[in-house]
Amino acid sequence: MSAIANIDKLCGDNFYSWSVQMKGLLITQDLWDVVELSCSAEATVAEKEQWHKLDRKALATITLCVRSSELIYIRNCKIAKEAWQNLEKTYKDKGPGRKMPVNHVTRLVKEAVKVGYRHIDCADSYGNQTEVGVGLEEIFKEGVVKRKYLFITGKLWNTKHDPKLVRGACENALKELRITYFDNYLIHWPTGFADSEEMYPKDADGRTRFTDVDYIDTWCALEGLVELGLCRSIGLSNFNIQQIKRVLDVARIKPANLQVECHPYLNQSKLMDFCREHNIVVTAYSPLGSPHSPYDKPGAYKLLEHPIIIELSKKYQKGPALVLLQYQLQRGNVVITMSTRTEHMTDNLNVCSFELSEADMEEIDKLDINGRFNLMKSANGHPHHSFEDWHS
Repeated sequence: MSAIANIDKLCGDNFYSWSVQMKGLLITQDLWDVVELSCSAEATVAEKEQWHKLDRKALATITLCVRSSELIYIRNCKIAKEAWQNLEKTYKDKGPGRKMPVNHVTRLVKEAVKVGYRHIDCADSYGNQTEVGVGLEEIFKEGVVKRKYLFITGKLWNTKHDPKLVRGACENALKELRITYFDNYLIHWPTGFADSEEMYPKDADGRTRFTDVDYIDTWCALEGLVELGLCRSIGLSNFNIQQIKRVLDVARIKPANLQVECHPYLNQSKLMDFCREHNIVVTAYSPLGSPHSPYDKPGAYKLLEHPIIIELSKKYQKGPALVLLQYQLQRGNVVITMSTRTEHMTDNLNVCSFELSEADMEEIDKLDINGRFNLMKSANGHPHHSFEDWHS
């Protein structure tokens, strides 16, 4: 059955249960909350008009429908083209992942810092560094916090692995963020793509264009950024043990940290042990799971709804999210959280108000099923670029 034939099914009562993607814009139930915000009293007249022009069928016809982890492209539909033209006026289209109206990004950055957050995690592929930069600049001008008291992380995207491109990519990110240095700068993924202004460069057959550049050479270029004062520390993201070992074998400056997906379904215990042995700090992203992921979800329950997590939530009289965050902190990990609501930001900062027992920590550890929410699969199935190779 063709994808077009399934549009009416997508537009039915269960539409919200689908994860759907539009040219890098991920639409989920979470994002519908943002859509509602855009139509609220806080939205401008233009924003309200923009969203009222979009209906469910328009959204569905320009999505990539996720079925068994395969993306079905729906193209060349007039209503889809019109909807996309309207949508891109409100959203930035730059890379995969969930996006929000650009005016909200600046506001949320400022709110996060004002309630107490001091670590800002950024990346070229998030597509919002310009808006984050505006927020940072306003924070500094208002005297909310001085630059030296913020820890700002950046990431080198896959298309800039060539050593000749690394400095320019870093300086461009700093320019967008309106700062002069990164506290931490990471290689986002161990596999590089061909140099391109597109996040995912493709050849004429729609296959991903990779580069032959070795991430070892990329690492050496990152060391040069430290010597130039553009970065105070450098690290890795989404690397496995064998890949980290290769970097350690040649590094003049050792990786300061490793950022990886980490939660009870994927507790990364072996990787954590290795990093501890080499004095590498682990930063856990998606600590609550990643419900907006377009791939099949691991586990029988959403992490926030798992009976064990719910039971611990009742035991400690803390929200399920705080239980999952505290789990990471007690393991010695840095935790990256994400929220679009100030009350959730504030609540997350209360995570240090309790401590899980050793028995409860062990119970959570048992949930591990090596289950991942965040994948980056090769478009052409190249065995050396598969997610499994990166993270085995």
